[in-house]
Amino acid sequence: MATLYELTGVYQQIYEMDMDDETKRDTLESIDWNEDYENKVENYIKVMKNLDADIEARKSEIDRLKKLNDADKSKKERMKSDLATSMELTGHEKVDTTLFKVSFRKSKAVEVDMVLLPDEYKKVEYKADKTTLKQLLNSGQEISGATLVENKNLNIR
Repeated sequence: MATLYELTGVYQQIYEMDMDDETKRDTLESIDWNEDYENKVENYIKVMKNLDADIEARKSEIDRLKKLNDADKSKKERMKSDLATSMELTGHEKVDTTLFKVSFRKSKAVEVDMVLLPDEYKKVEYKADKTTLKQLLNSGQEISGATLVENKNLNIR
Protein backbone atom coordinates (compact mmCIF):
# COMPACT_ATOMS: atom_id res chain seq x y z
CA MET A 1 0.00 0.00 0.00
CA ALA A 2 1.27 3.48 -0.86
CA THR A 3 2.26 5.94 1.83
CA LEU A 4 0.30 9.13 2.52
CA TYR A 5 3.16 11.06 0.96
CA GLU A 6 3.03 8.94 -2.21
CA LEU A 7 -0.78 9.20 -2.47
CA THR A 8 -0.59 12.97 -2.08
CA GLY A 9 2.10 13.07 -4.79
CA VAL A 10 -0.08 11.04 -7.19
CA TYR A 11 -2.99 13.38 -6.57
CA GLN A 12 -0.87 16.46 -7.23
CA GLN A 13 0.62 14.96 -10.40
CA ILE A 14 -2.81 14.20 -11.83
CA TYR A 15 -4.21 17.63 -10.93
CA GLU A 16 -1.21 19.37 -12.49
CA MET A 17 -1.86 17.62 -15.83
CA ASP A 18 -3.49 19.58 -18.63
CA MET A 19 -6.92 17.86 -18.49
CA ASP A 20 -10.43 18.89 -17.55
CA ASP A 21 -11.61 18.22 -13.97
CA GLU A 22 -13.87 15.30 -14.96
CA THR A 23 -10.98 13.48 -16.66
CA LYS A 24 -8.83 14.04 -13.59
CA ARG A 25 -11.55 12.58 -11.34
CA ASP A 26 -11.98 9.63 -13.71
CA THR A 27 -8.22 9.02 -13.69
CA LEU A 28 -8.14 9.03 -9.88
CA GLU A 29 -11.16 6.72 -9.80
CA SER A 30 -9.60 4.30 -12.28
CA ILE A 31 -6.55 3.78 -10.02
CA ASP A 32 -8.73 3.49 -6.86
CA TRP A 33 -6.95 6.53 -5.47
CA ASN A 34 -9.88 7.68 -3.33
CA GLU A 35 -10.31 4.27 -1.67
CA ASP A 36 -6.56 3.98 -1.03
CA TYR A 37 -6.49 7.51 0.36
CA GLU A 38 -9.46 6.91 2.69
CA ASN A 39 -7.87 3.66 3.93
CA LYS A 40 -4.62 5.50 4.58
CA VAL A 41 -6.41 8.28 6.48
CA GLU A 42 -8.31 5.69 8.53
CA ASN A 43 -5.06 3.88 9.36
CA TYR A 44 -3.41 7.16 10.35
CA ILE A 45 -6.25 7.86 12.75
CA LYS A 46 -6.08 4.34 14.21
CA VAL A 47 -2.39 4.88 14.96
CA MET A 48 -3.16 8.30 16.44
CA LYS A 49 -5.87 6.78 18.67
CA ASN A 50 -3.39 4.12 19.84
CA LEU A 51 -0.88 6.86 20.63
CA ASP A 52 -3.58 8.73 22.58
CA ALA A 53 -4.24 5.58 24.61
CA ASP A 54 -0.50 5.13 25.28
CA ILE A 55 -0.18 8.78 26.34
CA GLU A 56 -3.17 8.48 28.68
CA ALA A 57 -1.82 5.25 30.19
CA ARG A 58 1.56 6.88 30.81
CA LYS A 59 -0.13 9.96 32.27
CA SER A 60 -2.07 7.75 34.69
CA GLU A 61 1.12 5.93 35.64
CA ILE A 62 2.94 9.26 36.15
CA ASP A 63 0.08 10.43 38.39
CA ARG A 64 0.21 7.17 40.37
CA LEU A 65 4.00 7.39 40.79
CA LYS A 66 3.78 11.08 41.74
CA LYS A 67 1.28 10.24 44.49
CA LEU A 68 3.62 7.51 45.78
CA ASN A 69 6.54 9.94 45.66
CA ASP A 70 4.56 12.62 47.50
CA ALA A 71 3.52 10.09 50.16
CA ASP A 72 7.15 9.03 50.66
CA LYS A 73 8.31 12.67 50.87
CA SER A 74 5.62 13.37 53.45
CA LYS A 75 6.59 10.27 55.45
CA LYS A 76 10.27 11.29 55.33
CA GLU A 77 9.48 14.82 56.56
CA ARG A 78 7.31 13.41 59.36
CA MET A 79 10.13 11.05 60.40
CA LYS A 80 12.67 13.91 60.29
CA SER A 81 10.38 16.05 62.44
CA ASP A 82 9.87 13.18 64.90
CA LEU A 83 13.65 12.69 65.13
CA ALA A 84 14.24 16.42 65.73
CA THR A 85 11.53 16.51 68.41
CA SER A 86 12.99 13.42 70.10
CA MET A 87 16.52 14.88 70.06
CA GLU A 88 15.29 18.19 71.51
CA LEU A 89 13.26 16.46 74.25
CA THR A 90 16.18 14.22 75.23
CA GLY A 91 18.69 17.09 75.16
CA HIS A 92 20.78 15.76 72.27
CA GLU A 93 22.34 18.42 70.04
CA LYS A 94 24.37 15.77 68.25
CA VAL A 95 24.21 11.99 67.80
CA ASP A 96 27.09 10.02 66.23
CA THR A 97 26.36 6.51 65.03
CA THR A 98 28.55 4.13 63.10
CA LEU A 99 26.97 5.18 59.80
CA PHE A 100 25.60 8.69 60.39
CA LYS A 101 26.19 11.93 62.26
CA VAL A 102 23.05 13.80 63.21
CA SER A 103 23.10 17.34 64.56
CA PHE A 104 21.23 20.62 64.48
CA ARG A 105 22.57 23.55 62.48
CA LYS A 106 21.42 27.11 62.50
CA SER A 107 20.24 28.91 59.37
CA LYS A 108 18.54 32.17 58.49
CA ALA A 109 15.48 32.62 56.31
CA VAL A 110 13.52 35.69 55.30
CA GLU A 111 9.86 35.84 56.29
CA VAL A 112 7.81 38.37 54.32
CA ASP A 113 4.54 40.22 54.93
CA MET A 114 3.57 41.27 51.38
CA VAL A 115 1.18 43.95 52.69
CA LEU A 116 3.88 45.79 54.62
CA LEU A 117 6.74 45.14 52.19
CA PRO A 118 7.68 48.23 50.07
CA ASP A 119 7.01 47.87 46.31
CA GLU A 120 10.71 48.18 45.46
CA TYR A 121 11.24 44.72 46.96
CA LYS A 122 8.39 43.01 45.14
CA LYS A 123 8.55 41.29 41.77
CA VAL A 124 5.65 41.88 39.42
CA GLU A 125 4.85 39.59 36.50
CA TYR A 126 2.51 40.71 33.72
CA LYS A 127 0.54 38.35 31.49
CA ALA A 128 -1.85 39.15 28.67
CA ASP A 129 -5.54 38.56 29.44
CA LYS A 130 -6.19 36.61 26.23
CA THR A 131 -9.81 35.80 27.08
CA THR A 132 -10.77 39.47 27.42
CA LEU A 133 -8.64 40.43 24.41
CA LYS A 134 -10.40 37.81 22.27
CA GLN A 135 -13.83 39.09 23.31
CA LEU A 136 -12.88 42.70 22.55
CA LEU A 137 -11.28 41.85 19.20
CA ASN A 138 -14.31 39.73 18.23
CA SER A 139 -16.58 42.69 18.98
CA GLY A 140 -14.60 44.77 16.48
CA GLN A 141 -12.43 46.75 18.84
CA GLU A 142 -8.85 47.46 17.71
CA ILE A 143 -6.14 46.96 20.30
CA SER A 144 -2.50 47.88 19.70
CA GLY A 145 -0.27 44.82 20.11
CA ALA A 146 -3.08 42.28 19.75
CA THR A 147 -4.61 40.74 16.66
CA LEU A 148 -7.15 38.01 16.16
CA VAL A 149 -5.63 35.18 14.13
CA GLU A 150 -7.79 32.45 12.62
CA ASN A 151 -6.23 28.99 12.84
CA LYS A 152 -7.21 25.87 10.94
CA ASN A 153 -7.17 22.85 13.25
CA LEU A 154 -7.69 19.25 12.20
CA ASN A 155 -10.79 17.80 13.87
CA ILE A 156 -11.07 14.01 14.27
CA ARG A 157 -14.34 12.54 15.55
